[in-house]
Amino acid sequence: MNQVSPAKAEPKKIWPKKIWNVAVVGAGLGRAHIETGYEVHRDKFRVLALCDPDEGLLREVGDSFDIPRRVASLEEALAMADVDIVDISAPLDSRAGCIIAALEAGKHVVCEMPFAGPLAGTDRVIAAEAMSKGWVMPILPHRFGDGVQRAKRIIDSGIAGKPWLATVETFWKPAPTEKTTPRRGQTTTEPAGVLVSHALHNHDLLTFLMGDVETVHAQTRARANQIGVDDCVVAALVMRSGALASCSATPTPHDEYGRLRLTFENVVFEFESRPDQPGKARWTVTPASSEIESWINAELADWTPIHPGFDGQLKPFHEALTTGGPMPATLDDARRSGELIAAIQRSAETNAAAYLNRLQ
Repeated sequence: MNQVSPAKAEPKKIWPKKIWNVAVVGAGLGRAHIETGYEVHRDKFRVLALCDPDEGLLREVGDSFDIPRRVASLEEALAMADVDIVDISAPLDSRAGCIIAALEAGKHVVCEMPFAGPLAGTDRVIAAEAMSKGWVMPILPHRFGDGVQRAKRIIDSGIAGKPWLATVETFWKPAPTEKTTPRRGQTTTEPAGVLVSHALHNHDLLTFLMGDVETVHAQTRARANQIGVDDCVVAALVMRSGALASCSATPTPHDEYGRLRLTFENVVFEFESRPDQPGKARWTVTPASSEIESWINAELADWTPIHPGFDGQLKPFHEALTTGGPMPATLDDARRSGELIAAIQRSAETNAAAYLNRLQ
């Protein structure tokens, strides 16, 4: 990672605070964050303010959740001294600037992924976090859920053995508004197309469970919709472990379908479900022998079920803020995600292999 270490960084804001005040920026996507996350954890977070330039949407979402403060500008939200966390659900092309402004105001930040287009934008956010009192937590909800976390524990224990092969398929039916929203499907606001709008989180799951990617061979096309960015992608990946993986994605007008199959030396992990709900899906774990199965059962004997999605991510986020423990997702995770997107794009543009360790 190309990051210049600052000469002096501010100490992070960590204290055993029971309830943290949140300002949500972007009422459209922010509505889901409130409903599936902050409302579920009202003993840990309170949505104190809502920010959106759309007066009607601001009123609708604010009234739905009894949010006491409603403002039109980010500056007004950042000026609130009692706001601890800024949840940024703004459009992609404005997220990096919003994050940096919130960090400079001394706030912690929760942000929808991706939050920057070029890798340089992500690196600016990384540098800003290093100099601020706040942490940035990217939202990577697919990592949280019982099946995903069980698989992660089995892999980390060493029981799964050497990774061999993986397949990731993402066929996501776009919402009707995607074709009519001006910011969607444009090179200036959504430059990576389907890689950002549909496949990002499932590809993140691949690296979360099977490790970093080393090289990419990819092809992309614009075939499914009359838009300005590619909406069909296939990619062959070589992982740093030596394992191989294939990825395919497109928005589909037909049935939605998501699948991830990870083949290890001793275990196969697989889910098939809606592409946006691997955390809620039932994961199949197939051991190579009864002995391996007994090892898995022993490893998971003390297992406590984990809630899926943003709900599941917020609990360890609260623990990290109050204890100084590890964040459930970090800017390093966000940059790895951006590197894979950039590598797929570069490989498709040059019709050659792209090496992730050479990306700037």
